[in-house]
Amino acid sequence: MRMATERRAVGSDNYGGPDGAWSANLTSTSCWAWQPRARLTDNGDREVTVSPVMVMAALGTDITDDDRITAITDRNSVSVFGKLYVDAVQRRKNHVLIHTRDHQ
Repeated sequence: MRMATERRAVGSDNYGGPDGAWSANLTSTSCWAWQPRARLTDNGDREVTVSPVMVMAALGTDITDDDRITAITDRNSVSVFGKLYVDAVQRRKNHVLIHTRDHQ
């Protein structure tokens, strides 16, 4: 599998917030992605099904929890997962584990 990511540009708008501009960061990085078993979460007045996507990449991959994944494709360039926000990046002994949530 391959993933492409975007990173938010450093800068602020007229009101002091992030300027919202995203630019390509990684264009074709090897990865492995899977979706663990879905779980139900109580969201106040209703139950919500949560099914995050986990991504494993090589140690040293330039990704932070402020990035977003724009596409994950298989070896035939078929899209497997669409846009995902990176929630957390865990550095392990021999790989990087990326926790994601749906792009809204």
